[in-house]
Amino acid sequence: MPTKEGQAEVEVEGAFSKPALRVEEVRIVDNTIRATVWAGKFGSHEKAIGDVAGSDTDIKDKAASNLFRVVLAFPEEGDIGILAVETIGRSCPVAQLTRWMTKKSRDEATQGADEGAWWRICVTPLADENRLAE
Repeated sequence: MPTKEGQAEVEVEGAFSKPALRVEEVRIVDNTIRATVWAGKFGSHEKAIGDVAGSDTDIKDKAASNLFRVVLAFPEEGDIGILAVETIGRSCPVAQLTRWMTKKSRDEATQGADEGAWWRICVTPLADENRLAE
């Protein structure tokens, strides 16, 4: 059952709570890939309030998103790297990002007649002990 008026339309269309991810920029620096991504969820917000009355915008069918920084560091040897994804408040798109990277890898590997190797990205969360102590 929708908790807010207007959410029903989004739920019927199957987009409510569906994650949204858009890669904004990608740079390769040494053995790292650095990116910025827009991430959010469809239907998570109903309205964007303007600075003056009457300038509000209905966004119930859009994904309210934040811009996150991402760094993927590859090891010189071995197959375990580091994926660092920015957290804003309680939001961190690491699950959306790893699903997208795995899907893109599989899609590219299955182009053509022969299936090639593809990456299944698995992550283990790590925390900065000093940051948690703050």
